[in-house]
Amino acid sequence: MRFLFVGRFTDVGGSALATIPLIRALQADGHHITLVHWVMPNQTDWFADSSLLNLELTHQKGLFSKIRRLTQLADEYDTIVAISEMTPTYACHIAGWLARRPVYGELHVHLDHWIQGNSARVHHWLIRQFYPRLSGLRCVSAALQDYATQTLGVPLDKTFVVHNGFDLAHIQTQSTQPLPPPAQRWFRDPVILGVGRLYPQKRFDLAIQAFEIARPHLPANTRFLILGDGPLEQDLAKLIHALNLHEWVHLTGRQPNPFVFFAHATAFLLSSDYEGFGRVLVEAMICGCPIIAADCPVGPREVLENGRSGYLVNDNQPQTLAKAMVYLLSRPNLQQQLIQAGRTRSQNFEQTRVSKRYAAILQERLPQLTQASSNPQSRNQHP
Repeated sequence: MRFLFVGRFTDVGGSALATIPLIRALQADGHHITLVHWVMPNQTDWFADSSLLNLELTHQKGLFSKIRRLTQLADEYDTIVAISEMTPTYACHIAGWLARRPVYGELHVHLDHWIQGNSARVHHWLIRQFYPRLSGLRCVSAALQDYATQTLGVPLDKTFVVHNGFDLAHIQTQSTQPLPPPAQRWFRDPVILGVGRLYPQKRFDLAIQAFEIARPHLPANTRFLILGDGPLEQDLAKLIHALNLHEWVHLTGRQPNPFVFFAHATAFLLSSDYEGFGRVLVEAMICGCPIIAADCPVGPREVLENGRSGYLVNDNQPQTLAKAMVYLLSRPNLQQQLIQAGRTRSQNFEQTRVSKRYAAILQERLPQLTQASSNPQSRNQHP
């Protein structure tokens, strides 16, 4: 099969981490793949494969120019896959309609929550116009599938769930590497770990406040490390100083190998307002780190099997998160139970298994969709 993937990768965030390994696995199975970048990506080894990349859209000025070139490119492929949500997905749908090619979208996050804090309100209307008209929509969790069908109006038979995939062997190997020298002194004592970009969605401010409440009741010298960078770094540093936690809470920046931190941490804490899937939860499970997670929409409950492979917290408030920290760190047997359950659960997200399932679904649907998209009567049904 010939796939034209279209994505907006300004940096290597969750979408890139979820999609690029999938693309490489599809290539290994003999599929022809081209990855078209909506905007110029930052320099990174993830985008170093010149045989995969197409940067033509990055040179097009304006949305209509991008759609015109995307329509021309679509003629050479069996199907278009819009990786990035909203504007690139709208453009892919229009290009697919013009080129008579099926277009799949991907749903990685609860869009209404994301729009509320990050984008123009008009997208609340646009996603309800375009997403139901896609040929298919991959949702990275069953909870997102419910959101797509019940809130966005996407027909159920157009949706399918394929979780994000992970290279378990690579992550496990990385997790056994030595800790960086500056971090070794922190891990002489218990460590609670937070990992993610320093964005409002992740609510590291709540996590820091929770740690301040819990600290007198935690094992002596317990520390809270936050791995990641982003626009809230200075605000979080000020909060740490205001709470007099500078000896106990450390902003480490982005780490080239976060997995070794997972492997040495006593517990991992997720305090997000919302997630689409929660990659860090699976990474923690692979590395044998017990999890505390706010039961936010929409990923943690599903990934953690309703709390069987991680400690789910009912509400994302500092007092509740603090109680969960104290409870888990005082119960070594529970920690071991969650570690074992997490390792077992993580096997379901193995990259090869995920990629084969995704490719099989697309191959099963493609002949019918190609026939429908080449039918002039079906074309008139599009906006």
